[in-house]
Amino acid sequence: VSLWTAIVAGLALVALFLLAGSVAAISSGPTRVSSDSASPSAGGTRIVSAASGWSSGWITITPGTFVTLTHDLGGDPDDYAVELWFMDTDDGGYGINVRAYGGLEAEGSYYGAFWQHLTNNTIQVVRSANDTFADYVRVRVWVPDPLPDYCSDWTFINPGKTLTFTHGLDKAPDELVVGMVFSSTARGINNFAYGGIELGPTDYRGAYWSHVDSSTVRVFRYPGLSIPAQVRVCVTRPDPPDYDSGWVTIAQGVTKTLTHNLHMNPNLYLIRLYSKSDDSSFGINSVCAGGMDDGGDLKGVNWENSTTNTINVFRRFQDEHADQVRFRIWVRSYKVYLPLALNNPTPR
Repeated sequence: VSLWTAIVAGLALVALFLLAGSVAAISSGPTRVSSDSASPSAGGTRIVSAASGWSSGWITITPGTFVTLTHDLGGDPDDYAVELWFMDTDDGGYGINVRAYGGLEAEGSYYGAFWQHLTNNTIQVVRSANDTFADYVRVRVWVPDPLPDYCSDWTFINPGKTLTFTHGLDKAPDELVVGMVFSSTARGINNFAYGGIELGPTDYRGAYWSHVDSSTVRVFRYPGLSIPAQVRVCVTRPDPPDYDSGWVTIAQGVTKTLTHNLHMNPNLYLIRLYSKSDDSSFGINSVCAGGMDDGGDLKGVNWENSTTNTINVFRRFQDEHADQVRFRIWVRSYKVYLPLALNNPTPR
């Protein structure tokens, strides 16, 4: 999923503290502008579904701040699925999107949003200090029913190391959906730096998954010394989607529009976008998901401008991991769920 200008030293310092987990300005609270309507509008309220799910509705968060939201689901947060979407309302902007999902640093500026400190009653959402893509955010939390076919235990992973998880589902990788979440003392259960983030020339943080096959999936943790300490991977065999693009070739630096013609409110969609490298270096993967500035090279893919019948995918100019992309979309019904606390889960 996602890009991005140097700014004054004071804001850059605040952003650095924010992303390092040292300090963050606390906003006076989110402004809730709608529930799950297609666009922000006054007077909405949060939604609590009949299937142990909760939605914040579309809310605003000031850049460089976080908000703590109460979902009150109870139970075990290890069983939760979490989805975070953004909405860019600028003319010619990115609409409903996940640009810089998990956070992105570029030339000293910080973009995107992420969630952290998931508990059995609350979750925090952080908007980066210079973000322009998440004028509104919406977070959903729910208990998947049924639970994913496979979830690993919380597993420690050392910086710069790769772990192989055996899901043993004996299915072709194209039939599987993979999700991953992190845990650390500083941020609790979180998705900060999902796919990776570079905070300095030698300071790469986060993790990604890759090389999915019929029985295993690999996870690589970047060599930065913080985030994440532990990872948890879930894999499931979902019901057939309402739309499947198949694998689509996309060139570097290109935005491609795909037409699904589902004719539904885009807030009801559960969207999965995966990448695949043409060679065997990464296979199906989440490398640089949301976007990453890698020493000045912009890498990764994200989806954006999700509408009733179309959705865009953007591949960055120096990306090396997403020669092909694949969209699967399910229409949410509060019955069938994909695994997650993962890369943008959504109840169907």
